[in-house]
Amino acid sequence: MGTYYSLNVVQSFETKPITSLSFQQIEKALDERFDLNLYEITFTKNAVKATLKPDLFTEHIEDFVNKIYQITNRSSRVKWFLEESGKNIENYEPEFARWTISDEEGNRIDLQGYLVSLFMEGKVGAEEFEIEPLLINWLFRHSSFDNPLAGAIMSSILG
Repeated sequence: MGTYYSLNVVQSFETKPITSLSFQQIEKALDERFDLNLYEITFTKNAVKATLKPDLFTEHIEDFVNKIYQITNRSSRVKWFLEESGKNIENYEPEFARWTISDEEGNRIDLQGYLVSLFMEGKVGAEEFEIEPLLINWLFRHSSFDNPLAGAIMSSILG
């Protein structure tokens, strides 16, 4: 097998219990990284759970992948998952992941959730891979990509 770079839609995530931050602080930090309007959000005791809204993936994935396809000089690798699995997110194999974000004061918020890969490429070797996923996530979240799924994108190393 191997370890591969992957661009993903964050299908769901949750925070670990956080007692030192208010829900408003947690929500503000999460909204910086993800478009929370794309998710059904549940606030539990000291934690937040989020799941991508039904049909959002189905309605927007083809346009999203086509935009990435154009950006990557029409690399067929970009369309492979869409062609194999279609527009239904349930046909994709979710990958469990853990990551950390920080709020404006530097407070850590530990998250875990499931990512759905849109494409993978290149075997990679990385002992640490912390900054780039957050950077790609932030760039998609704050760019004018003109597709709502941009607010749910995160890169990762899988395998």
